[in-house]
Amino acid sequence: MKNIYAATIAIALSALASGQVMAADAGDTIEPTTGMTMREINPAYYSGATALPGKTRQQVSDELATAVRNSDAGDTVEPTTGLTMREINPSRFAAKDAAPGKTRAEVRAEVVKAHSTHDAGDTVEPTTGLTMREINPARYAKSAS
Repeated sequence: MKNIYAATIAIALSALASGQVMAADAGDTIEPTTGMTMREINPAYYSGATALPGKTRQQVSDELATAVRNSDAGDTVEPTTGLTMREINPSRFAAKDAAPGKTRAEVRAEVVKAHSTHDAGDTVEPTTGLTMREINPARYAKSAS
């Protein structure tokens, strides 16, 4: 008796659920006496199905080619590792163009200039905002200013 009762409830629930799914669009419901859909009987009550103008196969292919040409898939980040695709497998991507750099002579000239004008006492300590000369004046020679 319990099995019949449980089966009856299961069938009733599935019929109820399927009836709701079938009646999702009332315009497609068939009126039994005429055999016509409700959309055919009262077209003013239902919005017309407007089809969006589609793209041709050639247009889609052209867009894809442009996207591939303009984007760099190597910059896509892989979510689990946080690395870019270029970092995971660099052999699959073309080398990036290096920015024009300075010559060795230019770099050496910069270093010499920095050493000649820099005084370690002018370094700012980040937490206090004071220079090293202000924190420990005994360690640094008096500046001639």
